[in-house]
Amino acid sequence: MTIVLSLILAAVFLATGLMKTFNSETAQKNATHLGLATRQSRLIGVVELAASVALVAGLAWPPLTIATAAGTSLLMFGAIGSHLRVRDSITAMLPALVVLIGALALLAISVLQ
Repeated sequence: MTIVLSLILAAVFLATGLMKTFNSETAQKNATHLGLATRQSRLIGVVELAASVALVAGLAWPPLTIATAAGTSLLMFGAIGSHLRVRDSITAMLPALVVLIGALALLAISVLQ
């Protein structure tokens, strides 16, 4: 289960990280909506790309999985907080909530192994 969750989360963070790092139109719209500057959005994208790499590397070194799952959980709490700040609906927050649940599940599984 650790492998599957790690790879799914790595793929998600790779996709979202690339969008933000290269400042796609969708990333620009989301950043504007959430009140983030382009620089902040791009920085979050770089963090997401690093998380993607760390999740894959964590398959070879489990302590990295624990650290990355904890870090990405915090990142997703921040994303949810940003959505709450602009009074988004639960539907708008759903992607961040799903990724948060996945990251927390990976964290729990990794710690218990």
